[in-house]
Amino acid sequence: ASLKSGLCVMSELLTRKVNRVLAERVDSSELISALKHLSTFYEENTLENRRNLRSVLEKQGRTLNEQFITSFESIVDDFDKVATCVDGLSRECHHIEKILNQSKDATNSLIVTTTKLRQQKTDIERKEQIAGAFLARFQLTSAEKNTFNKFLYENVVVFALFDVFDRMRLAVQY
Repeated sequence: ASLKSGLCVMSELLTRKVNRVLAERVDSSELISALKHLSTFYEENTLENRRNLRSVLEKQGRTLNEQFITSFESIVDDFDKVATCVDGLSRECHHIEKILNQSKDATNSLIVTTTKLRQQKTDIERKEQIAGAFLARFQLTSAEKNTFNKFLYENVVVFALFDVFDRMRLAVQY
């Protein structure tokens, strides 16, 4: 009874495996490509070759990996060159940024100086206006000076002298 049940289990397992193999698509392009590649190094289907198939596949995989690495060495070299260029560009960008910051600082300093000078100019112009108004109010014109000097030094009295006195009196009152 146990032998019969053991045979049933094995038969069932074998049936599942056979069904799984039969369900595989043998016309897929991946399988065809793999079989073609296998035929390049697996020559004869003997018991010895089947036993060594795993080590042959591992060697073939190692060979393919080495070829893959070799083919990418030039790309890695190119990436190293690109990385070196990028590092150089980065350094230059930092240098330019430093120069720009220095220029910005100098420009800010120049703007501060210019602002101070403009303020000083405005103050001087305002003082000039005040001084001009003061002189216009308190200083005699050249004609008025001549009239006043003639009065002082030559005792000449003219009607214009009274206008000079009025102007002097009004200037002092305010």
